[in-house]
Amino acid sequence: MIRRVFWQAVWFYRRKLRGARRIKGRVLDVGSGNAPFPRADILAEKFLVDDSNRIGGQPMLFAGPVVACDAEALPFRSGSFDFAVCSHLIEHVDHPDLVLSELSRVAKAGYIECPNEDYDKLDTPGYHRWFASLEDDTLVLRQKSEATFDEGVKDLVHKTLYADTGFWSAFWRHLDRFFVMLSWEGQINYRVEYLDLPDGTPGSAQRSCFDDSSWVAEHGFAVPEDSLAGATVPKRGSALAEAFWKLLRRLARGTSPEIDWRSVVVCPADHGDLDEADAELTCQTCGKTYAICDDVPVLISFPATSPDSQ
Repeated sequence: MIRRVFWQAVWFYRRKLRGARRIKGRVLDVGSGNAPFPRADILAEKFLVDDSNRIGGQPMLFAGPVVACDAEALPFRSGSFDFAVCSHLIEHVDHPDLVLSELSRVAKAGYIECPNEDYDKLDTPGYHRWFASLEDDTLVLRQKSEATFDEGVKDLVHKTLYADTGFWSAFWRHLDRFFVMLSWEGQINYRVEYLDLPDGTPGSAQRSCFDDSSWVAEHGFAVPEDSLAGATVPKRGSALAEAFWKLLRRLARGTSPEIDWRSVVVCPADHGDLDEADAELTCQTCGKTYAICDDVPVLISFPATSPDSQ
């Protein structure tokens, strides 16, 4: 049984690797974390130090050029990528409509993957903030009112199902029953359902329960450390893991030329061009400055506007 589960997992990742090689053009991985997409030219990640949002607290892997940024305000030129991968990130963010709008702005097509609502109710990490589902070709995200759906169910899953290789055999064979897997081109069809605020007014990207740190903590959600401070000191994962992912990247990319992050980044606040001097980037339009640490630009800001309603 253990051998069968192992080879099913190998088959799954082999299939993903073969699929990655078919992607042409520039590829962006948004929220690359500890499992970067092998075909990606650029890895975009907000938390370079705080690992609390990742399974098992796994550290960030620097398997390619990294840009430290917020997915709600991507620091890339519009249309600068042919394909964008957003895998197991959208359920973590505060304002997924902003993230989805940014993905379709910077890329022509892409792929989104996250746990579906049923699976998330079985095993609800404190850093998951949204229930996700697909209605036809529309990605639907519903804001959670509590971090954990049911403590008893979660305990059962961790102590019984996850300890049974039979569960993992079924898991790898029926991934579509556990994950939302959405391929998109041109435009992402989505609907985001925010909770009403404590005062009874409707929530939105402009004003959400998640903007209140006290509400977040009271309802059991994990609160990552300050990303602006943490992102200035890149932390490396194990050398062996990094070497493994770099090998996968080499196999997936084939002869695709490397891309310098300098050719695609802009100011996240207003998309202005950036000048580089003395390990800093300065926006030609607004004058904001951003640090460069170990060749990682830290381009973190906050969006001034929300996406158009859909």
